[in-house]
Amino acid sequence: MSGKMVGMVRQINREKPELQLVFQCAPFLIGYKISNLVVMAECDWQKLSGILHGSCIGRRILYEERDKLTILLYHPDMLAAYLNDRGAREILWSAGYRAFDVESVLTAFTGRYRESRRRGTDFPHELGLLLGYPLEDVRGFIANKGKNSLYAGYWKVYANVPAKRSVFRQYERAKEMLLTMMYQGIALPEIIGICSKKEAPESDCAM
Repeated sequence: MSGKMVGMVRQINREKPELQLVFQCAPFLIGYKISNLVVMAECDWQKLSGILHGSCIGRRILYEERDKLTILLYHPDMLAAYLNDRGAREILWSAGYRAFDVESVLTAFTGRYRESRRRGTDFPHELGLLLGYPLEDVRGFIANKGKNSLYAGYWKVYANVPAKRSVFRQYERAKEMLLTMMYQGIALPEIIGICSKKEAPESDCAM
């Protein structure tokens, strides 16, 4: 993050859950990413849930531990299209899934995710699909058990590094854009409304 952006952030109330959401999810909010995991206090989520109410953003609580929630935010149409891809379905099928609509996948995954957290085992690797990562990187992560990546940014990269680095830079620009909007006093619901009307620019790889 640039020095200018650090200065802006210091002037924003860093305890605001709206700022937490922008920090964690700017590329998602602007429409560059299909989905995003969010981890935050339950009381903060209750406030944000009210802000998100009425938007087209899907929400699924994956896990609750003490006062912390792990939540999947997603664009329903984008996630449905991604899961409809033959390659995504092949990965899901090999993991034991037999229904591929968004609701069925999320319901099954939530149970698997919670069980892995309770047991303290590795999370289900199909999480990469729910986060919309490129299929080549999801396959690489599964085949290498999370090791031997060629590069790591917003996810572990196993192919086409230059294109992924370009995408990660795009994500950082999205974060700076939304932080600037917050600094200018634009409220989160308005930011979401503005972003929902934008078309995400084409990138060098699927996200």
